[in-house]
Amino acid sequence: MLLILTISIIIYIIAGVMIYHNIYNYDKLNKIKLITIGFISTLIITVIICFISTSGIAANAKHISVARNTAILIFAPINAIISLPYIYNALNKYKDKRVDEIRFKKENFNIFYNLDSYSYI
Repeated sequence: MLLILTISIIIYIIAGVMIYHNIYNYDKLNKIKLITIGFISTLIITVIICFISTSGIAANAKHISVARNTAILIFAPINAIISLPYIYNALNKYKDKRVDEIRFKKENFNIFYNLDSYSYI
């Protein structure tokens, strides 16, 4: 479990650096706030998905708990490193007035539209 926690922290650091350099329109304090909010939101979403996906499994509670915690530790930073730079890049474009509000919303929620369409396959 220590190895998984170490890998998770390393992925979070890489994601934080990527996001920090991607949010160029904000000062240092606002960058840190946005990164923290993004990490917390991806962690909450990952926890919710893991609890929903393991709720109907009939197995030893200890094994389910270990599997759930491992999945959360691995997938939360991966979700952050995939989604947050994309979202904050769209935020920069919106703040620079390179895109309008409709295009901003479309760019930010495009990933969710794609995930929804894959569930019908």
